Amino acid sequence: MISCMKKITVGLLIAASILFMAGFGMQAHAASSKINGYAAYMRTQNSSLTTAKSTKLARTYVKYAKAYNVNAKVLMAMSQCESRFYERAYNPAGYYGIMQTTAQLGRLYAGVSSNKLLKAKYSIKTGAAYLSYNLRYFNGNYTKAITGYCAGTGAAAAGASTAPARLRLAIKSNIDSFMVRNGYSK
Repeated sequence: MISCMKKITVGLLIAASILFMAGFGMQAHAASSKINGYAAYMRTQNSSLTTAKSTKLARTYVKYAKAYNVNAKVLMAMSQCESRFYERAYNPAGYYGIMQTTAQLGRLYAGVSSNKLLKAKYSIKTGAAYLSYNLRYFNGNYTKAITGYCAGTGAAAAGASTAPARLRLAIKSNIDSFMVRNGYSK
């Protein structure tokens, strides 16, 4: 009887382990599918991106979105508007990189210099940190937070136009649709 109970217990432990591993595998597949979907979407917007580069960018968006508690697809939408996912974008008015942030924002929010903002990871980190600041300032309101990102926090608080934010949120919805339409996890 005891031997039979041991066999049943061992059997149950093995079955539970297999189910746990299968669940972990499905989570890993879902995460991989999401990264692949984000990468594929970026390539539809910037044909010069390779699969390897767009995958690296997708991982960077997800990493900093998680670190700063912001939506990765919103960060991507902002990059699409700001630079079409071009890492070394530069605007003579003083905006740098894929997220088109300023040297001051880079120093303040990510501790980086303007030349580092021409590297995607630093630009995305800066953009995510600044968006996170604005989300806290505007109590989680993405429309106002994005307006603050685009026009400045003070201008957004004073009633600046939300049109740029609405455009970026529409692009985020396009990314959602792309993910579903193409069989990637949303």
